[in-house]
Amino acid sequence: MNIQTESDMLELPPRPEEPLPGECCGRGCERCVYVYYEEALQRWEEKVALLKTQHGAQEQPDHRNQADDV
Repeated sequence: MNIQTESDMLELPPRPEEPLPGECCGRGCERCVYVYYEEALQRWEEKVALLKTQHGAQEQPDHRNQADDV
């Protein structure tokens, strides 16, 4: 049985909120709110992937040969 304690759980940052339709003026702005959102979403995805990788590395069992410890 695999039981995770609260300290074992990975806390991820909140996902960026997508802009509401009314937040975009629809004029094709170079720095549209959707551009900012896409950039924030990409940074968030990269950070989550890094955190998951780091968390997974911490959970890896020790694969040393136990006979070496004797």
